[in-house]
Amino acid sequence: MFNDLIERLEAAGFTVLAFADDLSVIGTKDINLERAITICNEWAKDNEMEINKKKSGILLHNKKNIAQRVNKEEKILGIPLCESYKYLGVHIDHGLTFRNHLEHIKEKIQKCKHMIKVMHC
Repeated sequence: MFNDLIERLEAAGFTVLAFADDLSVIGTKDINLERAITICNEWAKDNEMEINKKKSGILLHNKKNIAQRVNKEEKILGIPLCESYKYLGVHIDHGLTFRNHLEHIKEKIQKCKHMIKVMHC
């Protein structure tokens, strides 16, 4: 669907992960984050589409304690900075670990255990 967008982003030096209509753009500190967002916005405009900024997020990764630096109200070109983000059903945090995902799975297991217990009564 958006192969030309992927090509534009890759030509600008970004790594792109895409599945169906989900897109993840990965860059380094040497690559301008605003440039990636601008490329996506221009592509959307060219194709008479709009990026859903409520479903978008920017996950900064740094070895320093970045969670303290992320202001939940801060946005870059309308896209919020996040401490963690869910991509293709997987929760990833700023340290690129899966702790949040494992916690989410634990919660689901607890709910299932409770439902099974209720069903046996």
